[in-house]
Amino acid sequence: MDASNCIVLNAPMGAKVHQLGRLIASCSNVVWYNHDKNGNNPWNAYTADEKFTPFHFNRRFAGASESGFCKNSLYKIGVNNNKSLEEQAEYIGTWNNYIAPNYFVYPTHEPVEVCRQVFKYSKEVFIIPDVDACVDRFMQTSINYFVSASDKSYTFGDMFFNSKENVRKHIQSKCNNLEQSLNSNVYVVEDVNTLKDKDTFKKMCKFLELDFDDNYYNVVEFINAYS
Repeated sequence: MDASNCIVLNAPMGAKVHQLGRLIASCSNVVWYNHDKNGNNPWNAYTADEKFTPFHFNRRFAGASESGFCKNSLYKIGVNNNKSLEEQAEYIGTWNNYIAPNYFVYPTHEPVEVCRQVFKYSKEVFIIPDVDACVDRFMQTSINYFVSASDKSYTFGDMFFNSKENVRKHIQSKCNNLEQSLNSNVYVVEDVNTLKDKDTFKKMCKFLELDFDDNYYNVVEFINAYS
């Protein structure tokens, strides 16, 4: 198979990758993770945990369990998954077939080289933000998130010792990985806010072969209401 209907959204934490995912999911040929905690539509707020922003969403569809993973949810890929990258690639391939001919988004912070082994021929969108702005947002949002659902008391603040400098080094390293992995098939976003301009968003849709839909306006209004 030399094509994929997954759109991998790769970004450092704090770069608004879930806002990007909601915007893309407004397109008529992109499915939404419509578990009730995510909101029935991409313009409905996330309600599972008040520590997360309203823009967050999990990879769960309607009917999925609220914890763990089942046939209606996608597990987290990456180096910390206990399955091999080959097994993870086969798993994503199964979801490609299940969701086809529509697309689905997969937000991640994993190294690009890992993602490309798992997602194969997927479309890629990189958010390569201003580092200072991303650090500031991380310190307001991501720092409060738990690292793993298995221990919700351990946050990213704990991981980085609540140090802004440690966070900066982490985000800079992630941005370096993204910049070093660019090719002609990657669509780059520097600031997700620019996609609230319809023409700018349509340009990205054209690149990704997505069908613009007027539901886009609902998502933009939702983002503006909580920003």
